Amino acid sequence: MGEITSLTFTFQEIARLLIREQGITEGHWLIGINFSHTGINMSLDNRPTLPSIITQMTGLVLTRVPEPTPLSVDAAAVNYFSSIAVQ
Repeated sequence: MGEITSLTFTFQEIARLLIREQGITEGHWLIGINFSHTGINMSLDNRPTLPSIITQMTGLVLTRVPEPTPLSVDAAAVNYFSSIAVQ
C-alpha cells in the first residue's frame, strides 16, 4: 500500500471532530464556511480585461441550529459514541 497523501472529510465528520475538541455535549451543530469577496479588473489567457470577482474561503464556522438538518450533527450522540469507543 502506498503512502497516504490526501484525506477527504465530510462536513459531518468535521463537525464531529470540532464538537469533541470543544467539549460540546448538547445541541445540533453544523459546519458553515466564511467567504470573503473582492472585485477586480483582470485578464486570463490573453483575453480582454473584464470585471471579475475573487473569492477566498476565510474560515470554518461551527454553528448550533435549533432543529436537526441533513447536515447537522447531534453533540449528545457524538459524545455517547465516543465514550463507547474509549471503553
